[in-house]
Amino acid sequence: MSAPARTLRRGRAEVGARRHDAVPKVTGEFAYSSDLEVAGMLWGRTVRSPHAHARVLSIDVSEALRLPGVRAVLTHEDVPGKKTYGLEFADQPVLAIDRVRYFGEPVVIVAAEEPEQARRAAAALRVEYEPLEPVVDPERAIEGAPLHPAGVTAGHGHREDPRPNVVRSLVVTRGDPEARGEVTVSGVYETRHQDQTFLGPESGIAIPDGEGGVDIHVATQWLHVDRDQVAPCLDLPVDMVRLHLAGVGGAFGGREDVSMQIHAALLALRTARPVKMVYNREESFVGHVHRHPSKIWSEYGATRDGKLVSARIRILLDGGAYASSTTAVLANACCFATGPYSVDNVSIEGTAVYTNNPPCGAMRGFGAVQSTFAAEAQMDRLAAALGIDPVELRLLNALEPGGVLPTGQVLTGSLPTREVIRRAAALPVPEPEPLPREPIRLPGGSGNTTRGEGVRRGVGFAVGFKNICYSEGFDDSCAARVRLFADGHAEVHCAAAEVGQGNTDVLLRVAREELGTDEIVLVGGSTVHVGSSGSTSASRMTWMSAGAVQLACRAALEERERAGGGDVDVERVYRHPRTFPLDPETGQVTGERSHVAFAVAAMRAVVEVDVELGLTRVVWIGTAQDVGNALSRVAVEGQIEGGTAQGLGLALMEEIQVRDGVIENASFTDYLIPTFLDMPPVVSELVEVPEPDAPLGLKGVGEPPTLVATPAIVAALRDATGLELTRAPVRPDDIVGL
Repeated sequence: MSAPARTLRRGRAEVGARRHDAVPKVTGEFAYSSDLEVAGMLWGRTVRSPHAHARVLSIDVSEALRLPGVRAVLTHEDVPGKKTYGLEFADQPVLAIDRVRYFGEPVVIVAAEEPEQARRAAAALRVEYEPLEPVVDPERAIEGAPLHPAGVTAGHGHREDPRPNVVRSLVVTRGDPEARGEVTVSGVYETRHQDQTFLGPESGIAIPDGEGGVDIHVATQWLHVDRDQVAPCLDLPVDMVRLHLAGVGGAFGGREDVSMQIHAALLALRTARPVKMVYNREESFVGHVHRHPSKIWSEYGATRDGKLVSARIRILLDGGAYASSTTAVLANACCFATGPYSVDNVSIEGTAVYTNNPPCGAMRGFGAVQSTFAAEAQMDRLAAALGIDPVELRLLNALEPGGVLPTGQVLTGSLPTREVIRRAAALPVPEPEPLPREPIRLPGGSGNTTRGEGVRRGVGFAVGFKNICYSEGFDDSCAARVRLFADGHAEVHCAAAEVGQGNTDVLLRVAREELGTDEIVLVGGSTVHVGSSGSTSASRMTWMSAGAVQLACRAALEERERAGGGDVDVERVYRHPRTFPLDPETGQVTGERSHVAFAVAAMRAVVEVDVELGLTRVVWIGTAQDVGNALSRVAVEGQIEGGTAQGLGLALMEEIQVRDGVIENASFTDYLIPTFLDMPPVVSELVEVPEPDAPLGLKGVGEPPTLVATPAIVAALRDATGLELTRAPVRPDDIVGL
């Protein structure tokens, strides 16, 4: 990194030397949301649909109500306020009304004195269904019979689409859509359902206040938007519904939507008792959204010397039964469909649809994961067709400040794409280990399936980028409140959700530097004492909350100086530079920018493949990432390794098996995630070029590794096997050709 790039100070001590929550989490003393208890609490349970699509003909609760310990059994008729909720569209029933649209949809909720009594009450309920044919093929859904009432997705500034199951369609056109290169390559790429697999299940407690209101303690990513969805369903003003952040056991996008919040609150208000709800793992698989499955058709054209000329791309996303954040995921998939490369002539058509598959929404990478998988495969195909080194082809076409996105946005700020590519490419690849060796260090691992016969080695490379913070004109903001006391200590209030990423340590560091004291208490997240922080998602929270705390600290010091001392209480709201929506007809940005900033990563992967058995082993990962100003190398490397693990999972093993809309592998026995034995050494190069518009020059770092890990690993598999491998995850059968 050049000397001018590091323009901001590190502070008294590097953040992350030891996280404030490290010791209690390691020793088991940390209280997660599932650990919470309140005297006199009841246990809630949800009765869910066994069908992916069916009419609800009748619900008989009489037998359940007669059972010992049962205190409430509620259906949609017991919802006192609005019957539906949702992040972008209020299209999801609190409890199924006249039909169910996905396997596991909530139909009835019960509360009882003990968990076993609640389980028995749920089993005693009698729900009569008329099964309907599920719509599970997204292409069929486009022109199929409507799965939702007309107009449910209307009025949000998107292009009106007459096809009833289309959640959103987006066309991005720039330059000459008919342009072609001297050399063209085409491909069709697919990614499947991936689960966030956070270890802490959905859980929380709703506590009635005795005056008609309720306090909800829950693991979530967005306290205030949860509140704004819960309150109308309870028919209460928002100030009578108070949400408090409980200990979060991971999120990755899966806690951005409401899960048990409304249900627990309904039961608590009906019984006038606290109600706790905890999902088991099987229920968790249907209790939150997943990554959107995708199918992408792509054609690239280039000159014979490798300069990209055109890209024609069609993207289809399966949104599942309800919208969640599908409209924004589709926008990201389209905006980043050509990767961090300059292409003058672009035609992108994106469509996201309703089906009767499990609902999909936010997950780490948010649309850019699917697009990067296809874009990087296309770059490798093009390099092979041209006879050009894949890294050199990427350097030749790299997009940097001053370049133009497919949406017409001119890149400003920092985006050191070429530096990131060069740093990743320069990392020395380890030499092959000689044979024989321990089985654990061969494909198949502890299964002891080979001595090395049929094992081939491959190397892959991938680059990807995505936005930081919210986009498309969303009023992205974060509030912070600072209280200064005459005795010298201070309180900082911020509703930012700490989901394991270490954000609270960053906020304490900012406050200590700004206020000049270590006597600071960071008050836990709540909707009561401070305004909204927005969601811990989109790689935004470190940027936004640090900006808010910095702003509030400075305002508090100014106020104390004006007042001549004494106690001070100040709240401020931070906003990043304004973004603008995309034109609904052309997909071109209607103002200066649709995204506020970007981060880019490059990764090289080394794999070994047993081509006779289809088994794989990732040997080594080397990566370089644009991180803005890294406040803590330890924290950044932790995020890079975690993001790499989730990308590895999508490349090799993670797939929710869905048949006719029904999830068949809702357990960690059958849904495989990477373990320590699956993870290779990860060597990280941090490229630090501070983002000029961000407080402290920060950039979020958790998502870019996930973008590039999947295409880099699959590219290495292609190199080892000579197969096209256009689907992720790659299954053993894809390699051995069964």
